[in-house]
Amino acid sequence: MSVVEALEGTMRLHRIVEYQAKTVTRHTTDSQQEYEYIEGLVEGIKTPLPATGHDYLIATPFRYPLPVAASYQARFKPPLSSRHAFYGTEEFRTCSYETAYHWLRQRVHLKALSQVAEPRTHFQVQFHDSQLMDIRHHRSLESVMNRHDYQASHRFVEKHPSLSSILYPSCRDPQQGACVVTFRLETLGKRPEVLHTLSFIYDRQHRGCRIENPVQPEDGFQVSWEEVS
Repeated sequence: MSVVEALEGTMRLHRIVEYQAKTVTRHTTDSQQEYEYIEGLVEGIKTPLPATGHDYLIATPFRYPLPVAASYQARFKPPLSSRHAFYGTEEFRTCSYETAYHWLRQRVHLKALSQVAEPRTHFQVQFHDSQLMDIRHHRSLESVMNRHDYQASHRFVEKHPSLSSILYPSCRDPQQGACVVTFRLETLGKRPEVLHTLSFIYDRQHRGCRIENPVQPEDGFQVSWEEVS
C-alpha cells in the first residue's frame, strides 16, 4: 500500500466468506420457481438487509441483530456493541491466512474430515474512508493484536466510539499484511469485484488447510494450524 493510499483511506479489500447458499439451493431445486420460493422463506426469517443498494455479500455483516451477542464477538466487535463491523484485507494472501485460522479452529480437533474440498467465495470491494485510523505503529499495538485475547482490542474501540474504520496488521499472516475493519457500510462500494470460488481442503495428517483457486492454480498454498494459532 502506498503512503498516499494509506493517508487517503482508499484501497480494494479482499474478503472470503462461506460459499453462498443461494447457489447451493438452486442446484438442489427442480425449478427456478421452487428456488425463488425457498429463498423467499429463508430471507423472510432473516433480519432485512440495509436499504442502501449494496450487494448482499457486502451488506450481510450489517444485517445482524444488535447489540452484538457474546458468541459473535470479534477483535474489534465487543459483546453488547451497538455497531456492525466489516473486515477485509489489502492482499489475498492475508485474507487467506485470516480465514484459514477461523476455518481450522473449527476442524483441527475433528478426526472425520480430511481431503474434502469445501467451497468458499472470494471477492474484492472498493473501500474509501478519509477518517481511516492507522494503528500499525500504535504504542498499544502488541496488546491490541494479541492472538488469543480480544480484551485490549475491545477496550480500544470502546475508548474510540467515533472511529469509522481502522487499519491494522494481521496477527495471522506471517508477513503481517494490512487489514481493515470498517463500522460504516457507506465506506464500501456497492458491488463486489473479482468474484470467484476457492476450495478449502483440510489435511488432517499435517493439521493444515490447503487453499486452491481453480481459476488461478498458481495462487494455491498451504496454511498450517501452527502458523496461525
